[in-house]
Amino acid sequence: MKIQNNPETVSVLSKSRIEAFSDGVFAVAITLLVLGIHLPTFTVTPKTHAEIAQQLLLGLEQQWPAYASYVFSSIIVGIYWVAHHNTFHYIIRSDRNLLWLNILLLICIVFIPFPTTLLGQYPEQQVSVIVYAGTLVITGIVLQLLWWYATSNYRLVDRNIDAELVQRATRRNLMAPLIYLLAIALSFLSVQASLGLLILVPVYYVFPTRIDRHWTLRQYYSVEEAEGNLQEVSSDQKKKRGTKHMAKQCNHLDQIQEVTPSAQGCEGCLEIGDRWVHLRECLICGHMGCCDSSKNKHATKHFHATGHPIVQSYEPGEDWRWCYIDQVMF
Repeated sequence: MKIQNNPETVSVLSKSRIEAFSDGVFAVAITLLVLGIHLPTFTVTPKTHAEIAQQLLLGLEQQWPAYASYVFSSIIVGIYWVAHHNTFHYIIRSDRNLLWLNILLLICIVFIPFPTTLLGQYPEQQVSVIVYAGTLVITGIVLQLLWWYATSNYRLVDRNIDAELVQRATRRNLMAPLIYLLAIALSFLSVQASLGLLILVPVYYVFPTRIDRHWTLRQYYSVEEAEGNLQEVSSDQKKKRGTKHMAKQCNHLDQIQEVTPSAQGCEGCLEIGDRWVHLRECLICGHMGCCDSSKNKHATKHFHATGHPIVQSYEPGEDWRWCYIDQVMF
């Protein structure tokens, strides 16, 4: 009842269903791409097995633009899925506007198979290039709009997010629409040159960049950042962090129980009508508390009050555990 009646809590929605729904839509979109490849048709009815084989081989060879556009567009959809995945890695909560922006992005993603089929059947036509590149321009702009909405004034992201990372991701998101617009302009001079420019776009996005390395480091340091210990770790200690964690072990594993979450959010924050950033579940009693990036730090307060040493992350896609006493992640 408190969740329904508390306006502060209602405005903070879980992002797990958004991610699950989006993954399903991306899977459908990349599956639909193959429908642009059709069985070869015979212009003249063959009479012998040799004629059938000859016309079948010729028909398959003539469909090479469809094969190329299928592979190319599958990579494009994959690139957008990776971008979507990385974007929601930094988004820690959602609201109604984000839901609709995400739906708008998915509408663009599902539409990609149509211009892909068009380009595969009519690769020499300028209109095919314009429709295809125009679709990807709109898709890229919507992706950036989603990122801008989430990060503007830290609306849906952690306030500790690196400002340089936000700017770098913005530039990376806008690079593709700019190149696609250039491809459209180039198509008025040469359709072949425009197609060549389109092919270069995935090369830029497939290979890891500094943003991906930042994302990896954020995963590696997530425990100490989430539990508020990052400021206590010197630069020299950070270099030794991997060795330190490998050497230490948790001596309280025998206390772990099969537990049920005590609430559908941070128990303490729900009681006072406040917000949280990340959730931690006590593996001894099932208490749901907020992390130390949240102002109330209910997970740590629960540890000090009960002595229950082990919590696990309750965030989608995270499966690490943390022992407060031994100060070790596993």
